[in-house]
Amino acid sequence: MTDYFPAFGWPAGHRTAISLLVHVPGHGFRDGDDQLGLDYTPQGVRHILRVLADVDVTATFAFTSEAIADTPELLAEVHAAGHELAVSNCSTTGSIEDVIDAIADRFDLRVNGLVARIPGFPTSELEIDWGSDNGMAWLIDGRSGDLPSLQSDPNAALIPTSPYLIDMTWLSPQRPLPPSSLLESWMLTLDAYREGGIFMPIIVHPHVIGRPGFLGTLTRFLDDVIARGDVWIAPMQHIAATWHAYYAENGEDD
Repeated sequence: MTDYFPAFGWPAGHRTAISLLVHVPGHGFRDGDDQLGLDYTPQGVRHILRVLADVDVTATFAFTSEAIADTPELLAEVHAAGHELAVSNCSTTGSIEDVIDAIADRFDLRVNGLVARIPGFPTSELEIDWGSDNGMAWLIDGRSGDLPSLQSDPNAALIPTSPYLIDMTWLSPQRPLPPSSLLESWMLTLDAYREGGIFMPIIVHPHVIGRPGFLGTLTRFLDDVIARGDVWIAPMQHIAATWHAYYAENGEDD
């Protein structure tokens, strides 16, 4: 077994960890641009929620300001289902402060995670330094890597991403590939990541993989992950908490 992270083992003896991030843009986002089918977002979110309930997986849902404005009831549905709420700065209107305030006002809930940048979406200027001392803060800023790292000031786990682990790479409405190619790629990646102990962050969009037909690909992937029996599936805040604890114990930083 390749020893990528020799000083640390994943919790409960798991060989690797996966997080599922559901990135939720709004219908009003990029009007007239090439983001086709965004009006399907509410239905897609609800389809994904049903799949996650069936397989008993907890995910992270990151909402843009447009998504909050379009369908604020989705926040309540995601929260009631027990999933982590996060915010996305991949937006052209509003601000992440608006989304944070909306979540805090409705649920008295502190937001731990921020998606600042992912491929395929613009990014508004980030006017705040993201992080906290609560040991659960995390940030996605577009960087690559095999494992998270730590931003020390302010304190946040930096979550790496891969364009190959984003549904829109495979299922773009302009140039869709067969869903089987996404599934094969993700399963090959999972096997390699299990061998190396690497963290696997999956990013999906409700208006893409949340549609019937494509949704079955996500279901098959999660079923196969669960069948492995040695993969920890956790929301981003739990990955961040694990990473914060590791660095606190070992005295390392980014």
